[in-house]
Amino acid sequence: LINDNSKYTLNVWLMTFTTERGTDYGALMAASTMIALPVVVFFMIIQKKMAAGLTSGAVKG
Repeated sequence: LINDNSKYTLNVWLMTFTTERGTDYGALMAASTMIALPVVVFFMIIQKKMAAGLTSGAVKG
């Protein structure tokens, strides 16, 4: 097992917000949002190019 906190994956790190005494939902949701934000921004940037690429192969001619 990994004993060094700096080498945890993001999923394992998110589970550190859950302890025997309960779950810190505020911090868990904030961390989840910060992890998902780059993916959402990246998708918003390439969305039109990706849709154009997917539909260009379906159009004949």
